[in-house]
Amino acid sequence: MPQAQTSTRNTQPRNAAVFGGDSALGKEIVAALLAQGYQVHQTLRENVQTSNNLATNANLTTYILDITDTKKLDDVIAKMPQLAFFTNAIAEPPVVNRFEKIPLAAYESAFRINALSQIEIVQKFHSQQKFAEGCHITFIISEVVFPSVLSYCMPYMVSKHALLGFMQGVALELAPKKIYVNAISPGMMDTQFIANIPSLIKQQYLVKSKRSTFIKPKDVANKIIEISQTQEFGINHQFF
Repeated sequence: MPQAQTSTRNTQPRNAAVFGGDSALGKEIVAALLAQGYQVHQTLRENVQTSNNLATNANLTTYILDITDTKKLDDVIAKMPQLAFFTNAIAEPPVVNRFEKIPLAAYESAFRINALSQIEIVQKFHSQQKFAEGCHITFIISEVVFPSVLSYCMPYMVSKHALLGFMQGVALELAPKKIYVNAISPGMMDTQFIANIPSLIKQQYLVKSKRSTFIKPKDVANKIIEISQTQEFGINHQFF
């Protein structure tokens, strides 16, 4: 009589890493993962006074990290266990201006934080075999499919398109190892992140995206968890 197959979910470690646990979305992702029973490892920026109200949770480990500090990044990754879930909620705030007035340095900064740092983190985790079989990696490609503010946030948009390209390539490479890579594009969220964008542009965005209001970070976090719960059935290389 054939033996019943066991789910990868029952054997893989239930450890999660969230880089950027101090961002509005990062806080919600951390809370959602803890509610699902994960052991969560979060990174916070230096000089952050408060992260979230979960600091005393026994299942939460916190690291202070400047992701541009390669040595500190190596130390943090070395301390983390093998992961069943990874996401990066760190993002460089958009420089709001017409593209002809945005300096090249703004592009370099956005690319370093929003794209290159995430590529570096994934490479380091993978080289140290920190992604368990069945691990769920979710990239947050915030504004790629809603380009209504393109000319006002060009460096941010360019960096997110670069990250999308990386996601598509690394998803194909890691799929045979049963490491699932996806991306979510929630568009503009109801956070301080969009405070400097002109009101007219925000209203045009809502009309173009057929929304009545900006999506809440908590709803995005719940969607990310929903995606990770279905990936064991082979959902991979998707753009939500």
